[in-house]
Amino acid sequence: MTKIDWSGLAPEATACIHELEEKNHELEQKIVRQQVQIQNLYEMLVNARKHTFGQSSEQSKYLDGAEQLNFFNEAEKEFNKRNPRSKPSALPSTHARKSAQKKN
Repeated sequence: MTKIDWSGLAPEATACIHELEEKNHELEQKIVRQQVQIQNLYEMLVNARKHTFGQSSEQSKYLDGAEQLNFFNEAEKEFNKRNPRSKPSALPSTHARKSAQKKN
């Protein structure tokens, strides 16, 4: 920014101009700080949305470091303890179909 020669103006006018330039500089710095703060808040919002709704929310990396949730392992282990070599139940016997009845 180039400096303008204000020497031809009244002292009160140059003082007012100097105050306005200082105020302008302060406001520009405030704008820069607020832009940085807005950018940080935006990044926090994006990360929170990814954490809540993103693919990672459906993974188990947050639960004991397991790779996949295993809901049925405990039930299977208990069943296998009680029935060590259980055989699958026999299939139901087949039945013959009734012959088609003729309608009169």
